[in-house]
This record gives sequence, structure tokens and C-alpha cells, in this order.
Amino acid sequence: YVEQAGRWALLTESDRIAEAHDITFDLSVHNMFLAWEAGASLHLMSALDMMAPQRFVRAGQITCWMSVPTIAAMMRTAGALKPGIFPDLRLSVFCGEPLPVALAESWAEAAPNSTVENIYGPTECTVTCMRQRLTRPPVATSGRGILAIGTPFENFAVAILDAGQQPVPRGTVGEIALSSEQLADGYFNAPEQTADRFREIDGRRWYLTGDLGFEDESG
Repeated sequence: YVEQAGRWALLTESDRIAEAHDITFDLSVHNMFLAWEAGASLHLMSALDMMAPQRFVRAGQITCWMSVPTIAAMMRTAGALKPGIFPDLRLSVFCGEPLPVALAESWAEAAPNSTVENIYGPTECTVTCMRQRLTRPPVATSGRGILAIGTPFENFAVAILDAGQQPVPRGTVGEIALSSEQLADGYFNAPEQTADRFREIDGRRWYLTGDLGFEDESG
């Protein structure tokens, strides 16, 4: 995971990364291990800091931010996402929930020097496995107003399957299935659950996410 995520995060020793996640949440792994691998500094946020994250980001001259979209939505509701408020940010990452395009664009205005990334992945696949950068125009999921979850990391295969675990035509909604060396071995002391979610299909091991998705014409 560190190798794959490091290819687009591109952290350096000068980066200052905000840790907005409790250690029990898998997104904390992304921040910790990528920061340590790059020799960057990790800045831990307290519960009080999370009440007004914009102050923490500005005071700490944070260069890399990662959170669930709800945190950004909270800031926007409070009127804190003013244009240009985060000049030091160069990388902003959102994960764990659907990312509304309008919210992503508001964040981009607040952090004009930052790219905005929407990443997706269940814990069973080691944190995340797909990524979509905010572009102009944005790559949005039609009819929902949310940023797409993008394309897989280089070491992942993604399939959209029907109820019989067969691939569906492009543009058809089905269950997102993932295959990679990043897959977990299974669930602890839960062989039936493991057998249900981790399947051997055509000689390849897949994880059935339970999430619905479709592949558009751009892939």
C-alpha cells in the first residue's frame, strides 16, 4: 500500500501532514506510514482541534490534508471554507464517504495550490485502492452530483459483477469486486464470512465489496 499510494501522494521531508483520524480508523495508516516512509512530519489533531480544523491547518502550515468529506462539509457550513484560506496545502485527500462535487470545488477554492483527490477502498483491501482527481470539468457520477471513485491502483483489478459473479456490460450497475495482493487473508475466526466475501472466480481471488458501481465510457 505504501508503494502504491506513494506514487501519487509524492510526500517529501518538507511535508507537514495533519492526522485527523483515530488510530482505530484505517485511514490513519495512510498518514502514518507514508509520512514515516518519506521522513515528513505528522501533526496529531486533538478532539478540540477537530472542532475548528481550519485553525489547525493554518497555524501548522499543513501541506497535506486527509479526511472524510463530512469534516470539509462541517467547515463549509460554519463559513470557514473561504477562498484562499489554505495557501500551504498542496495535497487534499478525501475518503470514506461520497464526495459531492460542489464540496470538492469549494475546497479547491479554499486551497488554490492543492490538488484534490477522491480515493476509495474497503479495509479488506488495505485502506484504499482507487483514485479520482478533481478536474475541470469534474468526473462526476451521473445523476448523483458526486465525484467518481476513479480508476484502480496499478496493482489492482476491478470488476463489476452481477448476482452470479459474472461481469456486466459497461454502463450497467453491479457489485464492485476487487483483486490484488493487497487483499486481506480474511476475517478473524469467521470462516463463513470469509468464504462469502472472498471468492475464487476464474482462477483469481476477489473481494466482493457489497458496494454498487458502474464503469463509464472513460473507464
